[in-house]
Amino acid sequence: TREDYQNLKKKHIENLFQSDKNINSEGLETDNPLSHTEGSVWGEFFTHKELEEQIEKDLIRLFPDVSFFRNDEVLFTLRNMLVIYSLEHSTSGYQQGMHEILAIFFYILSQNCEDRKDESDENMHIIDFLMDLRYVEADSYTLFDRFMQNWYKLFTVRRNEQVQYQIDSSKQKPSTNIGLLSGSNDQSQENDETSVPDVVQVCRDVFHILQDIDSELHKQIQMLKIEPQIFLMRWIRMLFLREFENINAALRIWDAHFAEISLDHLGDEDETNNESDNQILQRSCGEIGLAGYVCISLLKPVRSEILSGNADYSSVALTMS
Repeated sequence: TREDYQNLKKKHIENLFQSDKNINSEGLETDNPLSHTEGSVWGEFFTHKELEEQIEKDLIRLFPDVSFFRNDEVLFTLRNMLVIYSLEHSTSGYQQGMHEILAIFFYILSQNCEDRKDESDENMHIIDFLMDLRYVEADSYTLFDRFMQNWYKLFTVRRNEQVQYQIDSSKQKPSTNIGLLSGSNDQSQENDETSVPDVVQVCRDVFHILQDIDSELHKQIQMLKIEPQIFLMRWIRMLFLREFENINAALRIWDAHFAEISLDHLGDEDETNNESDNQILQRSCGEIGLAGYVCISLLKPVRSEILSGNADYSSVALTMS
């Protein structure tokens, strides 16, 4: 909730170094500016600064063609949200790419609040509450946090990291399934480091769809020994945010992705035995849905190049990535 976020902000940003953990004069061996000892005030300070610097390096390059993200206040707000998220989820932490997903939520909510300033409606009091510019930061963080409860699996490599994240997140309120991996957030999942990470399995599932749709292209990629995650991981993980020159084109896919998941969720509540077109789509490609077919469509413009006689591992991998 909005109040929850304000409390997190006070804890991790505003009051971080104004807490009861005052430096003990008897413990200067550990609590001093030269100490990086875990648990000390100065150790926490340096860890916090390193995290801020890591995030800032990514934010500097954030959607360079979108003027909204050239505003220092916007970047400062995004940095704070990502710091809070990382500290609240210490096992998974911040991973490169998360800044772009959060930025989209913040961008859309900010734009929607601005666009409705001159609107009039009989339910304006409800709209004013939901689209209040004062709470865009809190609402963006909440959406991002709920989204990442499933999506974080695409940012982890080892299965045991995923299990630990689920334990860390168990204290939070359950969310509606809103991600590519919806329905797979199972806390009973075994801690097995040898099992295939979800992000790799998702890439393999998409590659299997390619075999059904374009067996020739599938065979060529296999022959070149190009693992599907080499080119699919970024597409799926970022939901195609980096694949189009215009960010609005990617946002149309986001709209379709969330609309598909919403329809599928409604379909689960239907007690009839009739299978909707969306459910057929979902079943035909596992938990990937529309996003899987978008991945296949992105291969079409480079198909002839991949199938050419001059294609080799390096050139094809570079073309697809």
